[in-house]
Amino acid sequence: MKINQTSPSTFYIEHYGHGLDTDWLVSFLLSHCTRSRLDTARICFHQDTESQLMAMMVIVLNGFEYPPHRHTYKAESYAIVRGRCNLKYYSHDGVLIRSSAMKQGDLAFNNTLFYHSLEPLSDMLVFIEHTSGPFRKNGNEFLDK
Repeated sequence: MKINQTSPSTFYIEHYGHGLDTDWLVSFLLSHCTRSRLDTARICFHQDTESQLMAMMVIVLNGFEYPPHRHTYKAESYAIVRGRCNLKYYSHDGVLIRSSAMKQGDLAFNNTLFYHSLEPLSDMLVFIEHTSGPFRKNGNEFLDK
């Protein structure tokens, strides 16, 4: 198994369809974030940014919350591996529409055009995210609060 780092917080793992040890992956990401003083990192299971299906494990530490955003071209799913969070949806003018509590083992499918964010409720949040590719560098539309 080979791991390639493509940015300070992004890794790709060459696993060729073999099973992956969740505990090892979480430890790898946690160790990297601690050494690098990062609040978030991801390890991608898909081949590259041009892949049609993207799957990644994301770790979030210290209550870091990615700003509310939306995608007008794709859906996403989340599977909580460790920790707890709120999946929040906002209207176009920043009003909170819905907040759903999620814990380890919970799944969510986001196929709306609403702005959304994951609000960590634990010191460490780890989730698997699936989405369609290819990756678009400027594909997120952020909410102006």
